Amino acid sequence: MDEKNIVENTPVDGENTPKVKKSAAKKWKPVIITAIICVIAAVATLGAVLLIPQQENVVDFAPADEHEDIIISNKSAKMVESIEVSPSDGKDFEIIYTTDMEGNQVGVVKGAGDEFRYNNSDLYTIAGYVSYILAVEEIKDPQGRDDEFGFDKPRQKIKVNFKGNQKLELILGGDAPSGDGIYLKRADTGRVYLIGGSTAEMLMMSLVDYRDISLYDAYSTIYEINEISVKRPNDDKVTIRRKEGVKTNADGTPQDENAPRFELVSPDKSDADNSIVEDKVLTPFIGITVYDLIEDHPKDLSKYGLDDPTVIEVKDKYKNTHVIKVGDVGDKGGHYVMCDDVPSVLVTEMPISFVDIKHTEFMMKLIWSHDFVNVKQIQYTLPNGSNHTFVVSGGTNMTVDGTSVSQDNAINLFMHTIQFEIQDSVKGASYGAATHKIVVTKTDDSTQTLEFAPINERHYAAIINGQPAKYYVNVSQITELEDAFAILATGGNIPSIF
Repeated sequence: MDEKNIVENTPVDGENTPKVKKSAAKKWKPVIITAIICVIAAVATLGAVLLIPQQENVVDFAPADEHEDIIISNKSAKMVESIEVSPSDGKDFEIIYTTDMEGNQVGVVKGAGDEFRYNNSDLYTIAGYVSYILAVEEIKDPQGRDDEFGFDKPRQKIKVNFKGNQKLELILGGDAPSGDGIYLKRADTGRVYLIGGSTAEMLMMSLVDYRDISLYDAYSTIYEINEISVKRPNDDKVTIRRKEGVKTNADGTPQDENAPRFELVSPDKSDADNSIVEDKVLTPFIGITVYDLIEDHPKDLSKYGLDDPTVIEVKDKYKNTHVIKVGDVGDKGGHYVMCDDVPSVLVTEMPISFVDIKHTEFMMKLIWSHDFVNVKQIQYTLPNGSNHTFVVSGGTNMTVDGTSVSQDNAINLFMHTIQFEIQDSVKGASYGAATHKIVVTKTDDSTQTLEFAPINERHYAAIINGQPAKYYVNVSQITELEDAFAILATGGNIPSIF
C-alpha cells in the first residue's frame, strides 16, 4: 500500500489523535463534498414530509420474526386516556382515566351503568392489557375471511384513545377451533391475530365484570367507625356513638382499656359496654362481605324483604355516611341488602348478626348506682309490711334499724341494694302497684327513689323517682334483698353478691 495514503498514527504536538497526510486529505475532499450534498437533500426531504397533512395517528408495532414476540400494541398504561367498549350483547360504555391527588391512575365508567360501583383495580388493569398486547400467532392472508374468524358478527369492539391523539381499534371475533384463544383484528391495519390466556379474558370483560359488589370501601379497623345505628321496623332506633375526649394511641386504640369509650344516645342515654359494642357490633360490621349480585333495579323489593327493611347507618372518621338496608335471609344463609343509592340487591356471605340486638344489651346493666361514701341513709318498704332504715353515714357508725352492723354486712347489704340489673325494656307491658320501695338519702340530703311493681311472677318493673318504668328486673334479685334482712335478724352474715 502507498505510504502516502495511510493514516499516520504517530503523536503530534503531544496529542494522541491520528493525523491524515496532505496527500490523503486531497483524495478525500470530493467524498466530503458529496456527503454534504446528501445531508442537504435529506433535510429538504424531511421538511417536505412534515409539510404534508398527516392522517390520524394509530398505534404502530414492530413486525416480528419467528423468534420474537408478536406485538399487537406496545404502549404504556399511563398513556391511556379512555377506552370505548361496544359489546354485541349490551350497551356501549366508556372508561375515562384521570389522575387522583396521589398521582394514581383512576378509571371512571361513563355511559351505561354509571350508577353502580366499579372495581378500580380491574379498571386500572384493563388499561395495561390494551396498551401492551401480545399474540399467539398472526394469521396469514386474512383478507376476505371475516366470517371465518367471526368478524362479520364481532363479539366486542374496543377503541383505545392514547395521549398524543393516538388510537387503537380492536375487533374481537370468534373462538379458535382449537379452543386456545379468540381471534382479534386491528381495524386500522386489517391484520388478524390469535390471542389467548388472560389477554383474551380481559379484553372480553363486560360491564358487569367490572362491577364492585362490595358495600363500601373496606374498613381496616373498628377504630375508623364513629357512630352506628340500627332501626328495625316498628322499633326504636338504637344509636351508639364513640365518646369524645377519649385518649387514644396513634393507631386509634384506647390508652385506658377500662374507660367507657361509647355511649348509647337513643332510645335512651347511657354509657355503653365497650366489649359488647366492639365484639357484637363493630367487629361484625367491618367483616360484612357480599357473596353475590342478585338483581339490578329490582321492581319487587318485597320478595327480598327490602320493602320494609332494617336500616343500618354508619358514620366514619373520614366524614362518610353509609346506609345499608337489610332484608330477609336468603337461601345461602346471608341477608339480602342494598347499600346507599346503588340500585342493586346483593346477598351477604353470612347473616348480619347484630340486626336483632337490643339496646339494653349495650347499657351499663345496673338500674341505678350510688357511691357508698356519699350515702347518708337508705329506707326500705317491703311487701310484708316491714320497714327498715339503714344508716350508712358515709361508712362510719353503720346501723340497721338502730342496731350496729359489721362492715362486711353493711357493704353486702349496700351491694344488694344497688345490684338490680336491667333485663329488658318494659315496652308498654302493664304492671300493677308498687310492692317494694327504696329511698336513698345522700350526704347532701338529695334523695332518689326506686320502686318495683310486678309485671308477672318473674319480672318486676323498675320505677325511678315516680317516672313510668322503662326496664324490668328479675324477681330473684328482689328476693335476695329480702333474704338479707332476714339474715340480719338472726345475727347471721349476709353473703356477698360476687
